[in-house]
Amino acid sequence: SGSVILRGESKRLKLSDGAKLTPAGKYYFKKQGVEWTGGFDPERPLKREGGKEFVVYRDGTQNLARILRGGDFSYTRIGKQYFKARGEHEELIVSIPVKIQGRGRKGRRYERFGHLPHMAISGLASLKVPVYLSEQEKHEQLKKQVLDGADANNLLEVSNESYSLHDGEWKVSKLTTKKAEDGELVTEAVLDRPLQAVQPKHYSHLPHPDLFHPSALEESSNCVCHQLASQLEIAEAAIRDEMDELQMELYDGTDIFEGHWSKQGVTAQMLIAYCKKVGASVHIMYGSTLLQSVVGAGKSFVATIWGHHLYSYDAKGKHSIAHMQPRALTGRREEILARPAKPTSAVELDKFGCLEDVVHEGMWWTTKDRMPEMLQALIHAGKVPKVKMSDFVTIRQLEAPGLL
Repeated sequence: SGSVILRGESKRLKLSDGAKLTPAGKYYFKKQGVEWTGGFDPERPLKREGGKEFVVYRDGTQNLARILRGGDFSYTRIGKQYFKARGEHEELIVSIPVKIQGRGRKGRRYERFGHLPHMAISGLASLKVPVYLSEQEKHEQLKKQVLDGADANNLLEVSNESYSLHDGEWKVSKLTTKKAEDGELVTEAVLDRPLQAVQPKHYSHLPHPDLFHPSALEESSNCVCHQLASQLEIAEAAIRDEMDELQMELYDGTDIFEGHWSKQGVTAQMLIAYCKKVGASVHIMYGSTLLQSVVGAGKSFVATIWGHHLYSYDAKGKHSIAHMQPRALTGRREEILARPAKPTSAVELDKFGCLEDVVHEGMWWTTKDRMPEMLQALIHAGKVPKVKMSDFVTIRQLEAPGLL
């Protein structure tokens, strides 16, 4: 019948009638300090009908657990009970607003502001919160976890710089990376990564950084839709409408998106599916590795993924990349590694100019103690160079071909 019966030595007490507690049941659970789960099995998945999801009770009846409103889930009392009983948490990444202080050349003090990922702070474990909390409640819990586990006045010290808490915006993002059995990054995780960098950096280690399409480095509310519209000459509003359908088609029932794609970005899978729909050829890389190629009868779109941004190429870049053969990512993470460089021959300094304060085009030399300062100047200008190391702490060479 779905009812809960408490059996004693000489009598029985009916605690619930289906999903509802009896007066005796209310008294019992209050006395025991145990929360009533409403007669449902927390291991049983929710039933979905459109944007609504329902808890299914043991007697077959159902009750609304959560509903998708404005791109976010809103949880009912029963929904909160269900997810609490399941013990479901989500792992989040917090970017902390910081003030960075340091000393430059000749002991000159400088100060700048930015954001620091919580993983960079020693002693901070992974940050997890219950899935059923509101966004505000999640942010409050995460902020408390960070402040309880770190010294706000001395979050981090590295390379003669100190990081302290600054009165700015705390940024929270969901950790959705999928992992293979060996724990390494797999191709699907890259292709399912939402891409939405508002202010893209110009990375010199990526293939043909001088052949990026102008739209790849422009600020936009969504980097993928903006670049597709620029290159395929299709109205951005029409592309966004198609992305609504592709999100439901590809990710309905998954945890890739918390809500509407416009809040997190378009994935490469959605991009590839869109190009197939409009008959465009598409070639998608991760760094220097070509992951997928689809040949169509229309225009072509070639791009590489790095971080949370998509970098598309102009006609020359497309020609250089289209001949490559796709392959799956290996277990090795294909990221920039600052390994010690192999010994090289001495550099003839008469071929280089002496760099003073402003980093600009040309071949220049400076003293090794100023190299971190030059690196910071390039990054501050939105140019991320190749970094070659003499050892694990000393920068030997910075290269930024086609970026200055």
